[in-house]
Amino acid sequence: MKKETTFTAKQVGGRIKERRTELNITMPELGRRVGVNKSTIQRYEAGLIRSAQWLSTVLRKRCSQLPNG
Repeated sequence: MKKETTFTAKQVGGRIKERRTELNITMPELGRRVGVNKSTIQRYEAGLIRSAQWLSTVLRKRCSQLPNG
C-alpha cells in the first residue's frame, strides 16, 4: 500500500511563496490569476489557511502554463 505524504499548511504556503518568487509574480497578480485577493495569498503563504493544498494544485496547473523567463 502506497503511503501518502502529508504536508502542513505552513510547508505548502512556503512552497507557494517560493514558486511565486521564482516566477517573479506579485501577490496581487497571483491573487488575480487564481481568483482571490492579496490578503488571501498572504494568509496562504503564512500557513494560516489549511486549504493551502487547494491553492497549490491551482497554482501548479496555472503556473505550469507560464513561460519561464
